[in-house]
Amino acid sequence: MVKSNALTVVEVSLCQHKFTLTLRNSAISAIMFVMKRREYEIPPIIINKKVINKVIIDPHYERKHSSSIDDQLILGLVKKLNGHLQLPDDQEGEFSYFATVVELRKKQYRLIWLLENEEIYIGIVNAFRDSKGE
Repeated sequence: MVKSNALTVVEVSLCQHKFTLTLRNSAISAIMFVMKRREYEIPPIIINKKVINKVIIDPHYERKHSSSIDDQLILGLVKKLNGHLQLPDDQEGEFSYFATVVELRKKQYRLIWLLENEEIYIGIVNAFRDSKGE
C-alpha cells in the first residue's frame, strides 16, 4: 500500500489475479474489511479421502451473487461434499482446484473450491446458482 496525499494505491490479490486500485484513504478501511477472507471451523468431513475441519471463504462471490448466496449457504454446500471424490480441474503448485455442481434445497449451485496439499481446510473461491439442467 502506497499513500500519496488523499489517495492510496493498493495491490489486491483475488483468486490469483492482482489488481491495482487507487482509492481515497477513507475508502481503504471499508474495502479491506469487505475483501477479507473468512474462516469457519466445521465438524470434520472427508473430501478426496482427506479430513477437513476448516472452511476459508474468499469474498469474491459477493461481487455478483450476494443477493442469493451467503457464507451460511456456502457452508451448507461444503457439508454436501462430505465423502466426495473428485479429480482436480486444475493444479498449481500445492493447490488443486475443483468446480462442482452441488444441490441444496432443490436448487443447483456451482462451487469453485481448492485443496492445499497437507492442509486441513477447503478454500472456497466462488459460489453461484447453476441453472444448467434445471
